[in-house]
Amino acid sequence: MLVRPTPATFDRAGARLSDMWRATARRLYIGRAAERETVAAFERRYVDADIDFRWMGGTMATCPLDLWVYQEIVHELASELIISTSASARYLAAVCQLTGRGEVVWIGAEPGAAGHQPRLREVTAPAGSAEALAQAADLAADKASVLVIVGAGGDGVLAPEALRSYAALVTQGSYLIVDAGAPLPAPGGAAVAVEELLRHDPGFVVDASREKFYLSFSRRAYLRRTGPRPPRQPGRLGPADAQGPCGRRARSRGAGRAGQGQAAQEGPRAAQGPAGAGSASTTPCSSGCA
Repeated sequence: MLVRPTPATFDRAGARLSDMWRATARRLYIGRAAERETVAAFERRYVDADIDFRWMGGTMATCPLDLWVYQEIVHELASELIISTSASARYLAAVCQLTGRGEVVWIGAEPGAAGHQPRLREVTAPAGSAEALAQAADLAADKASVLVIVGAGGDGVLAPEALRSYAALVTQGSYLIVDAGAPLPAPGGAAVAVEELLRHDPGFVVDASREKFYLSFSRRAYLRRTGPRPPRQPGRLGPADAQGPCGRRARSRGAGRAGQGQAAQEGPRAAQGPAGAGSASTTPCSSGCA
């Protein structure tokens, strides 16, 4: 015999379902809150421990869990070119050597800082200078898969203009990764540059799946390009000509500028190279910026 349900029956069933949903939501909230607290505690412990992490005998400032994700990306994308201003260049070159493909270009002001690897090339120039951007753009122009990893300065600062210039080199489907240099970046640091890039360039999305190990120096900074990269404009390198990744001014004097006089010094530590020799007047920071 079929019993027709009454409004009271629906009310009781709805109440039971509501109780179930409330209980489930409470468990999920408590679980996620506990997870966030655990991750935050581990991040603080990691920072306080000041771990001396080394790769093949050399000091490595990048989080080892991020390095694991890097090699996953390099393998998945079969990256032809990896442009890096971070401390991970030597490690990435070793990954390319193991896979038998790809090349790493490290950009920084200190010669030999990235070490020596068969698949590692150095561009010795401040990371945000015109020389560095021009060489990086030339190398990336005909590559089908270009991965870019940008490191923030020692103070965690990253100039938005420089980040946009490097972002223009990333090919469709590949990544721009920002290494903030710490799991708890300083307020107003690299995160600000990342958020500004996301506002100005809808071609990038945050790929949170790459933070699967929880601890990361690239929080919300695994940026995947979903559309084609913009065409390079001849004779124009972008705003990074004027600033390095850490936001300090980078003035350079190449052979074509020899008649423009000497670059103004910006502090007692400014170093001046010989006129017309393609050198740069810079005050180095820990990321090789001017």
